[in-house]
Amino acid sequence: MVIQSLSDIDEPTLKATLNHHLIEDTNALSTDLSDNLQLNTLGGPITANITGGATITDGNNRISKIIAVDIQATNGVIHVIDKVILPN
Repeated sequence: MVIQSLSDIDEPTLKATLNHHLIEDTNALSTDLSDNLQLNTLGGPITANITGGATITDGNNRISKIIAVDIQATNGVIHVIDKVILPN
């Protein structure tokens, strides 16, 4: 199935996926990351690693590279990754 827009994704799947990209009540900078750091997203845990380049591993063992860091927003910090983090 080819997804043309967000409206092609059912709401429960979209919400679960987006929740895996949000960490509540923290303003984590790239300097706070370390190897095997468990991060509790609104959708479940993910793991950060920094050796060999900063990455995020989701519950499906998919690895996303962190390609930009420490973009300060009004309600938190944004770190850009190269893949979508998927729920289990």
